[in-house]
Amino acid sequence: MKILLIAGHGQGDPGAVGNGFSEADLTRETVTAISKNLENYAEVDVFDFGKNMYQYLKDGNTYPFNNYDYVLEVHFNAFNGSAYGTEVLVHQNEASVSVEEKILENMALLGFVKRGVKKRSDLLVMNTVKKIYGVSHALLEVCFIDNKGDMERYQANKEGVFKAIAEGIKSGFGLVPSEENPPQDRAPLVSANDIVWELSQWIEITDVAGAVEALDKAKNEESPLYWMLYKIVNR
Repeated sequence: MKILLIAGHGQGDPGAVGNGFSEADLTRETVTAISKNLENYAEVDVFDFGKNMYQYLKDGNTYPFNNYDYVLEVHFNAFNGSAYGTEVLVHQNEASVSVEEKILENMALLGFVKRGVKKRSDLLVMNTVKKIYGVSHALLEVCFIDNKGDMERYQANKEGVFKAIAEGIKSGFGLVPSEENPPQDRAPLVSANDIVWELSQWIEITDVAGAVEALDKAKNEESPLYWMLYKIVNR
């Protein structure tokens, strides 16, 4: 499977700003990490970070979207500081949104409000990819850059966010590791965040942030609880 990842904004356009962050910086951080998480599961290309795909297409340039099976465009939302949560935009003609629903479900496990999959027909990149090339496209609004709570959650759980998005794509498309590029031996899961994330793939954890806090405390106190869970996820 071939996937194209696009980091929103850039090329002089910072995108939305808030809480000391710019959207263009965060989208590139996120896309870099998603690409790494998918590298053994699909052939992944990343659109040039020095360019802004919206402006690139608006200027009359073309791009070989037909070489891909799926295009994911990453953005961070903004409103007035009070809106929060994660949402995905797809073209109104998109037949299936199972992958996008998986991403949202995984983000909800990290405490982000699930705003749903919304259909649009007025976005340049989306229209180009879907209407002209017939390739599935999704625009992920990771969270609200101008909402303090969302950004604190993002910064505290960045690795979990990156993994949530990648795992949504893997499970939504049923991707398995490539035989030519098998995953390398995984480093042990040590942090409370990583251990809780791994456990959440097996069992329902309703309060992920609370579970991470409790496990961090157990780790600092060298509690048998921490080491028991450490052994379970690293077996």
